Amino acid sequence: MLRATAERLGLPNYIPAFASAIPATGLLQGVNYASGSAGILVETGKFQGNNIDLSKQLSNHQVTVSRFGEVLGNEEAVSNRLKQCLYYVNIGSNDYINNYFLPQFSNASKEYSPGIFAFRLVGRYYEQIKTLYNLGARKIALAGISKIGCTPFAKTIAGRKGCVDSQNEAVVPFNKLLRDLAGRLNQDFPDAKFVYLDTMAATDLLLRSLPNTQEPCCQVQTVGLCIPNGTFCDQRDTYVYWDAFHPTQAANYIVGPFLYQTLKQIL
Repeated sequence: MLRATAERLGLPNYIPAFASAIPATGLLQGVNYASGSAGILVETGKFQGNNIDLSKQLSNHQVTVSRFGEVLGNEEAVSNRLKQCLYYVNIGSNDYINNYFLPQFSNASKEYSPGIFAFRLVGRYYEQIKTLYNLGARKIALAGISKIGCTPFAKTIAGRKGCVDSQNEAVVPFNKLLRDLAGRLNQDFPDAKFVYLDTMAATDLLLRSLPNTQEPCCQVQTVGLCIPNGTFCDQRDTYVYWDAFHPTQAANYIVGPFLYQTLKQIL
């Protein structure tokens, strides 16, 4: 989805990962800080191995900002550059998929109702987004959590073909609080612009637009990711999901324009 949106913004290439060796001048084209299985909470996804949670991603961004000075020369130029940047923050689903929904690895669902867990998540998220603001960000898009109960992984675990309504309902409080948070941030920081991206509605659009909503396009492992050198579907442009979690390119090119209608409010 991000690539489809980037193309609408006129960006010609993939945004490189922070972990790759990016020359200082290359940083000016954008940086991707995402980390598989990571979330808002430090503990999310750690049972799978090491990952980079959002707070650490923000620390990495601080490194990027400091390197901007190598190219732009002074703090004012760096500040002006950062004000022009679009920050797309899509995080939170792993705090459910790799934390709350896994009682064998986490006590979160035993200790918190969905509402209280969402309140805890968004409270932490607020502090992290303030950190991002303090590092110079002024155009920030906050993506909600999509209908994770409609992924092939959720359906397989539940042993059903239809969406797992309990999972979709569990993330509704998070999305409501995040939408409200975007409004609060606009009030707290009037020199910045924040928007909420409705990925729940985006999921509904996908499920109406593409015929293959049940199966992933690739042959997957038990953890839901593609088997290396495994088989793939023949008609990729008809599938919603590439693996058991992530959308196909065809899906991204449907969702990208849909979400861009909201994104352009802060450009």
